[in-house]
Amino acid sequence: MSVLSKIFIVLLVVLVIAVSVTVVIVHREYQKPFKDLASTKQALETMRVATQADQTTSQTQIVALGKQVTDLQKDNMAKDATIAQLRNDVQTAGVQIDEKDKKLTAQDGELGRWRNTAMTETDARKKAETDLKAMKDNYEAAQKSYSSMNQKYLEVAAQRDFLLQQHKLLKEQIAILQEKINSGAAGKGASDNGEFRQTAANSGPIIKGKISAVTEDMKGATIDVGANDGVSPDMRFSVFRGDRYLGELVITRVDAKISVGRLEMVQDRVQVDDRAWNRLSTN
Repeated sequence: MSVLSKIFIVLLVVLVIAVSVTVVIVHREYQKPFKDLASTKQALETMRVATQADQTTSQTQIVALGKQVTDLQKDNMAKDATIAQLRNDVQTAGVQIDEKDKKLTAQDGELGRWRNTAMTETDARKKAETDLKAMKDNYEAAQKSYSSMNQKYLEVAAQRDFLLQQHKLLKEQIAILQEKINSGAAGKGASDNGEFRQTAANSGPIIKGKISAVTEDMKGATIDVGANDGVSPDMRFSVFRGDRYLGELVITRVDAKISVGRLEMVQDRVQVDDRAWNRLSTN
């Protein structure tokens, strides 16, 4: 074999290798677009499924929105009807208000005439009220004066009754002493006559006390003097507050230091610390 043949074979082998390598490279390059296309196809399929799901959701939402729109339309129709009714009511009320305004205007005129008449009547009524008040004041003053005079009369009458009782007691004591004088000896007459004068003047010791308690029914009272002070049952005490006569206290029970009795001839309410004397005194 010649050198040229060897060279030719070598070149042929190199050419075959080069072609093989080229075929492998070309095949790889040819398969790569197909792989990318498959990936793209898969991605598109995923997007298509997602899009279908979105479309289903959107259709559901569209149906719900359509129902809401229908409900809103119904509400709007009902509100339109209500507004129309209210408009009619407002118009009717406006007519009624106009009529009432006319009536009020007429009544204002009548009221003005009545007001003028009432002002004249008010002046007359005020004058009558003033006169009536003056008459009432005069009547109250006269009534107070009468009450005061009547109270004074009652006090004087009570004092008169008390004096009459004292006078009666003195007459009884004088009669007793006179009987003693007439039945006594002649030599003893002068002494008995002096004793008579002294007894008639004093009629026993003067006992002064104060009211210490009064019953709730105002029918009984207690004084702060008793048997130690000379008080005895059936003794009468006159009750005073200052110079005012209040009534009589007739003793029914006597203790050592206090006495209890019933109130008689009461002229006014007896109170604690009112004075009680068994007879009149100049002190």
